[in-house]
Amino acid sequence: MSTTICYFTGTGNSYYAAKACAGAFENAQVLSLREARMNQRLLQGTTILGLVFPVYFLAPPALMAKFITRTLADLKLPLEYVFVIATNGGLVGYSLMIVERLLAQAGYVPSYAESVRMVDTYIPLYRIPGEAEQESIYRKADLKLATIVNELREQQLKVPPRKFLTRLYQTFWKARIPHREALDSRFRVSQSCTGCGLCARVCPAANIVITLEGKPDYSHACEQCFGCYHCCPVHAISLTHRPLQGYTWFPNKTSGYTQPNGFKR
Repeated sequence: MSTTICYFTGTGNSYYAAKACAGAFENAQVLSLREARMNQRLLQGTTILGLVFPVYFLAPPALMAKFITRTLADLKLPLEYVFVIATNGGLVGYSLMIVERLLAQAGYVPSYAESVRMVDTYIPLYRIPGEAEQESIYRKADLKLATIVNELREQQLKVPPRKFLTRLYQTFWKARIPHREALDSRFRVSQSCTGCGLCARVCPAANIVITLEGKPDYSHACEQCFGCYHCCPVHAISLTHRPLQGYTWFPNKTSGYTQPNGFKR
């Protein structure tokens, strides 16, 4: 059986979880969502599929939804086992149920769904915790991931919990996607920007292009992952309104997602 794990990540949490889940299978290929969408032949022959993503606004990223309802629906893969892992800062919301409904719409049935709490990186509302707390969160995440890996290895069945008003919230969430995509208008780039282009390479939505002047330009297809903000080596990216708890950053060295020499896919 061929195993593929597709992840969406902004700051590395879901990349870390996806790499951990790969340990449950022999020779699993781990692909970013962008890689999977741009090179769909890599998915051919997949019989075990994993989807790993962060929770945004109590739901999956919009690109994950599009990947399911467009790419996966068109491919009609002969899937025998589908697992879904949602990383989050404490609130799973309706994410797992929405993905289950989207998979059903695409012609698939999820076999396993679980969540893992990791560092919350949404700085408009939250402050990034200190290193000691980050390490504690990762230790607990590692324990949870170890359990998940064992359950995936045994191909256990686990459906997401049924939540009241899921369908209503999904309708609201879908209607708000265009508004959220335009929220990149609140990012500001200072003169300290060196034009390194790391933000554009990190962006999972391919929403950033580097202009001829060497500055990032946002294309209004933003997922609000804040990967660009957190990865900037000179903190050149800020917001039009100061975050409620001030500016803090999460380089997430633990995940292995970013390296000193640039971006690692």
